[in-house]
Amino acid sequence: MQQNIPSKNESKVEELVALVIKEKWKYACKRQVPINGKIPDIVAYNSNSDTLIAVEIKLKNWKRGLYQAFLNKNIADFSFLCMPKNFYKGVRDKIYDDLKKTGLGFLEIDSYNQEILIKKIPEKNVIRAERRENLKKIVCGNGGEYE
Repeated sequence: MQQNIPSKNESKVEELVALVIKEKWKYACKRQVPINGKIPDIVAYNSNSDTLIAVEIKLKNWKRGLYQAFLNKNIADFSFLCMPKNFYKGVRDKIYDDLKKTGLGFLEIDSYNQEILIKKIPEKNVIRAERRENLKKIVCGNGGEYE
């Protein structure tokens, strides 16, 4: 299994995204969760909506991020690619076209204002029940309930 070691900048962005998902969106949240041979940057669960999300963060390599987010569709109800607000402007149409084809969502991070904007809502994925329950336990650490 290939190690997914984030750079210092990626780690800071990942930390901010996890904080926003936890504090503003009210999700239980884990970073760098190894599951099924992959390591999503963030996996989060909301018990009120019974929703699992996976977020793949890329500062530059959007094609790799798109591929990794696509693989995350096997473990989460919704899978997102997340990129900094100012990076992807030159390739926005290409990214959005690929997101539409794959059913992935897109999050735009504004580090300056510490905001995450949902720029594209993903299609809901179908995941196996036992995989779903195992991941909820990993994320929440208490049988799948967010406290």
